[in-house]
This record gives sequence, C-alpha cells and structure tokens, in this order.
Amino acid sequence: MAPGYHYHIIVEKDTKDVTKATSQTVSYTGADAKTPAANTQNDFSFSGKEDPTTNTTTWTARSHTYGTVKTPVVTGYYADKAVAGGKKVTPDAPDATDTVTYKAFGKFIAVDENGNPIPGVSTTAYTNDPDDATKMIAIDKTIPSIAGYTVKALPVSPSNPGEDTRVVYVAIVNDVTKATKQTVTFQGAGDKTPAADVKSDYTFAGKDNQATGKVTWNEASHTYASVKVPVVTGYFADKALAGGKTVTPDAPEATDTVTYKAFGKFIIVDENGNPIPGVSDTAYINDPNDPTKMIAVDKNLPTIPGYTAKVVPATPGDLSSDTKVVYVKNDQKASVTYRDETGGSTLETVSLAGKSGEAVGYSTAERIKHYQDLGYVLVTDGYPAGTTFDLDSTVDQAWTVSFKRVALDFNPDDAHEPGTPIYPNQPNGPKWPAKDAYLKDVTYTVHYASKDSHAKLPADSVQKAQWKRSLTLDSVTGDILTTGEWKADKTKFDLVLTPLVNGYFADKGRVAAQDVTMDSKVETVTYTKFGKIIPVDEKGNPIPGAEGIAYTNDPNDPTKAAMTLVPEIKGYKADKTGVTPSNPGEDTKVVYKLVNAEPAKPAVNKEVGTIVVIYRDEYGNQIKMPLVITNSVGADVNLHGDRYIYRNGVKYELIRQEGKSTDKMTEGQTVVTYIYRKVEDGSTPSTANGGSSTSKAVKATSNGAKGSKGSGSAADGASDGKGSDKKKSGNKDGKKADGSDKAKEGDEQLPVTGDSGNNLEAMGVVVMGLMTGLAAMNRRKKQD
Repeated sequence: MAPGYHYHIIVEKDTKDVTKATSQTVSYTGADAKTPAANTQNDFSFSGKEDPTTNTTTWTARSHTYGTVKTPVVTGYYADKAVAGGKKVTPDAPDATDTVTYKAFGKFIAVDENGNPIPGVSTTAYTNDPDDATKMIAIDKTIPSIAGYTVKALPVSPSNPGEDTRVVYVAIVNDVTKATKQTVTFQGAGDKTPAADVKSDYTFAGKDNQATGKVTWNEASHTYASVKVPVVTGYFADKALAGGKTVTPDAPEATDTVTYKAFGKFIIVDENGNPIPGVSDTAYINDPNDPTKMIAVDKNLPTIPGYTAKVVPATPGDLSSDTKVVYVKNDQKASVTYRDETGGSTLETVSLAGKSGEAVGYSTAERIKHYQDLGYVLVTDGYPAGTTFDLDSTVDQAWTVSFKRVALDFNPDDAHEPGTPIYPNQPNGPKWPAKDAYLKDVTYTVHYASKDSHAKLPADSVQKAQWKRSLTLDSVTGDILTTGEWKADKTKFDLVLTPLVNGYFADKGRVAAQDVTMDSKVETVTYTKFGKIIPVDEKGNPIPGAEGIAYTNDPNDPTKAAMTLVPEIKGYKADKTGVTPSNPGEDTKVVYKLVNAEPAKPAVNKEVGTIVVIYRDEYGNQIKMPLVITNSVGADVNLHGDRYIYRNGVKYELIRQEGKSTDKMTEGQTVVTYIYRKVEDGSTPSTANGGSSTSKAVKATSNGAKGSKGSGSAADGASDGKGSDKKKSGNKDGKKADGSDKAKEGDEQLPVTGDSGNNLEAMGVVVMGLMTGLAAMNRRKKQD
C-alpha cells in the first residue's frame, strides 16, 4: 500500500430469491348427489430473499386475502351462506379452507277446508331464489295450482326454509247459464203474413262445481209471456194472443202457431142498386186492438168522395162474407174570393152551392171589369170556367181572383190638376196629388237696408229657383208610394254685387253665390252714411262758415270711401289736400292754418265735377281699368259704352248699363257701370235685350269733353269704340298665362287677365290721385 493512500472495502451479502405457493379451498356438503364440487384458488405466491448466513427470509408481502365465492344455487336445497371464501393467507400459513352446508327445502302440504289432504294431490317442495342460495322465492309465486281448486288464503313465507307449509284449498264453483227460446209462427195471410215472433230474453242460471263436476240451477222452469197477435189489414186471426209457453233447462225451447183468414168486402151501389162508377169494392177494416175482429160497421164503411151511406148495415156474423151498402150524393159548398194582393185584403167573397159532381155555373168576368175600373190590375183569375163541384164534402171548394195595385209614374213636368180624379169615369176614385208633393219654389233674396231713412236704397235682389221631383202613385188609392230625388232648375244662385249708394257705404261689397237648397235664404246688406271732413283751426275749433264735406264713394268698392279732396277755405290753408278714411263712417278733422284775415267762404269743390266709368263682367269681375273724367260743372260730356272689349284674347259684349249717363258735367261724383258678357266662341254677339246693340259708349277726349277744358284717363286695353283692339294679349281660351283655368269666385283674380284685384285697386288709387290733382289745379287756376 503506498504511503498516503486509504482503501475502502465494500462487502455484500450472498442472498437468493425464494417463493412460497398459497391456496384457498371452499368445500360443499349436505346436498347429496347435487352437492357442488370444491372450489380451489391458488393464483397467488409469496416472493422473498433468503439470507443463508442467518437462515432467514425477507418476504415482499406479509399476507394475501383471496376473493369471495358466490355459493351455487342447488334446486331443492338452501345453503347456510350465500358467499364463502375471502380467507387470508401468510407465508407461515399459506393454505386456507371454508365449508358451505346445504339442507333440503320444506314442502307445500295441500289440504281442504277441513284440514284433510286433498286426494290425488302430491306435495311440492319450495322453489329456490335464483339469486340467493340461502333463500326460497316468495310463496305467492310458488304455490302449486290444483285443478278445480283455488287457494283460500296465501300463507306467510316460513322463516326456516326447511319447514313444511300447510296450504288450504277450496273448490272452484263457476256461474253457468242456459239460453231459452219461444217461437210463435203465423200463416194464412199471404205475403202479408207476419214474420215469426221469437222471444229469447230468458236464460237459466246455475253453479258448476269444478271439483265435483255437478251443476245446480236456480230455477226448475220459466213461462214466457203471451204475444199479442199482429193486426194484418184485410185479414182476421184465429186467436188474439199466442205464446205463454213453459221452458226448462232440459227443454229450453217452445213453439205456437197463429192462422189468418181474409176479410169479406163492402159492395158499394147507388139507390138503384147499380155500382157507382169509379168506386171499387172495399174490404172490411180491422179492429186495431183485436186481430180477430173488424171495427163497427158505422166506422168501418168506406168513405166515398161526394157520397154518404143511406143505411148502415149490421156487422156480419161471418167476417169472411161480403155486405152490400147503398150510397147517395152529398150537398156541396164553394166560394170565389176577390183579393187585393198589394194591400193583403179581401175585396169580396161570393158563396156558391150545389151537389157533388154538378156544374157550378158561375163567371168572374163582370167583377173583374168592376175592379179594373177602380184601378186594379188582374194578376190571376183562379176560377176555372166550366168547373164542377168536387166530391169532397168535408172541405168547401174555394177559388181566388187576385188583383194588384200598380205604381203610376207621375212626371212633374206633365202634372195634372191637383185634386182631380185620376180616372175621369170614377169621380169618387183616387185624386192627383197636391202641388207641394212634387214642386217647391225657393228664393235667394239680398235685402238692402240702411241705418237711417234718407238713403236711396236699391230694390232687393231676388233670385228664384224651383225644385221638382217625380212620384209614383198607388193606382187604387192615389197615395204616394215613392218619391224621386228633388232636382232644382239651377245648382247655384248668382253672386250679387253690392250697388253704390251715393253718400253711403255698405257692410259688404258682394254677396257670394250660394248653393241652391230646399230652403229660401235672405242676406242683408246694410248701408251707413259716410262721415265728413270737418275743417278746424289750429286749436281744434270748427272754422265759422266752413261746411263739412261728406266723403266720396269709392267707385270700385261700395264698402269704402275714395280719397276726398278737402274744401278750400278763403284765408286758410289745409295741412293736407285730401282724406282717405280708414273708417268711412267716422268724421275726420282737418287742421287749417290762417293765412289772412278774410272771412271764410264755402268750399269751391262744387264747381268741379267727376265722372267715374267702371267696366265689369256679369259676375262682378273688373275687365278694364276705370275711366275717370274731371271737369268744370256744366262742361259738355260725350259718354258711350264700347259694344265690344277685347282682353287677353277674350271677347266681351256689352249687355247693360248701370247708372245714369249725362251729357253735362254735374256737381260731385257720378258713377256709370257697364256690364259685359263673355262671348265664348267668337260668334255673332247677342245683346242684352235680344236685338242689335243700341247702347252708347263712354268716350273721353284728351280734354275730357268736346269744346271744354278738363282731363280724362283710362287704362290700357280700352276699345277705340269701333270694336277694334288697341292692345291684345293673353290666350284665346281665357286661361292664365300658366295654362290654368280662369280664376274662381273669391280668389281675387280677374277671370280673363289673371291680374290681381289689388293691382287694379292700386291703379284705381292712382286714378283717384290724378283726379284730385286735376281738381286742385283747377282751384289754383281760379284763384289766379
């Protein structure tokens, strides 16, 4: 060993691997030849290391437990345990054992209710539970069945399967029945013979002992009820009742027979012993309550229409023999009824009488004509000419002649005098209706009123319309059946323009067109006196000697005042030249300043006159600008209306003049209105009075009148007096430039030009301003 080094020596023991086998054995006993073979398990061995130096072994496991073994089920035996084995082995005790012991099952002992064994029935062992070798299955599932018996009560399963169990059985007794039948047969009535009557509504009941095989019945016999023999028409039976037979369990069926014979007949003859034509012999009638009899002869005799038996014979002793009977004719009644089918009433009834089969001998012609003359129309004549009385005396013959009322058309345009007869040859018949049933007059009145009694009011404007309707009348009574729709001769009342009343203004400028209704209407236009221009000094005091001047009418609007020139007062100067009042009924104070001390003089306005000419169509629409002429009072004026006016390609014709023309200028303001009608197709125009035009035209020279000084103005579109146009524009069809229809009432558009009313009014204001300026110039000239 070298110096400085240490050595380590490793010593290992010398061991060897060893094993030890084990086993578990389950052995069975007590089941004789059925005992199962032993069950041995040896599928486990211990392993370990053996140390030879110490002669000891170290095992890898100290013990092992084998699995349990389910005990086999052995038929007729039960075991002391259901599972065996499950033993523990060790290296020191490597083999283990277990033992299962079987014992025989007990038995069912079948006895009767007295406890005696039932002969011929052997004992039966219990039945194993297939899932548990220690048990039997429930008794209720294993008790043996015995023919003819049933278990009285199920016993309790025994706690020790090796003990026997006594089971009490009782005999089975079943309910049994036996059907019975009674048959009644019929014969002798040919094909009317009734079918056999079979009764089988009773059955015997009994008890059948399955153990002994004997039956005990509850009754020894049964008697069926009697059967009422059916009544067969034309035949009688030999008995009224059949059946009533007795049956037994040993003879359960019985029979009976009924025999029929044909009835005799009634031989029908007249009083001479001859057969009545068309009447055949009649068999006797059965008594409905007894098939062996016929009913009493007085009720049995045949009913022959139109005849009655003279003598009722006795009932025959032999129902199969015939009987002769004499019949005589019956009395007959009939009627003819005349009816109003429309009113559902009877007009009259005519009664008739005779004998069966005889001719009636009546005609309806005279009565039909009578009712036709009263306005009836024949619907049906139900009476057959040449008819005879029938043969049924129980019901009277009746015929009906039907009439109807018809509706008479009544045309109001071809009306008859109210209250006169509809049929001239029937003065007491229906009358033509009153006029108010088909005609009604209505009016639309524009009434003109004023708040004082001095106004010269125009006459009321009254438009008339008439409503008519057709009627249908009852042709007999004349009553109105239906009424047609009311129709008026016009659909609208025309628009009414309010006339100008000098010195007054109206509360409305026009009264609108109205739909024509069934009621009359009244509209009122009220005039109020114009206010005045009141001259006052600078302190607001009236100027002595200066008169107030009433406002001037606006020629284009009867509800307004036009601009009115203030009066000229000597020594004073007004602060304005004219007044256009917003409220024409109120006075307006105009302040005058003193320019010299001379006393005041009346206004000089009276020395200047004005004529305003207005052009309108018949609906009140302005078709040309007004013409205003101003000049000195007394100056000559030449006024005439153009026969035609052309506006935007539409031709208008003069039809009338409103306002008085003058050939001299008069004091104040004069208004003349020319009314025109549109000539739609450009044909030869008509005149207002149906002849040639004789109206004059309004014409103004540049100085206002021939040989006088003044001024006049008119808008574009005026005629030259000869029917030629000075200026034409627009469409020939009278539509607006955009192609739409002409303006309707109330939209403030002129019907031809489409110009707004406001534009014309504005131009009117310009005209009035021009008029005022001319008047002022005239005053200044006179002052100079």
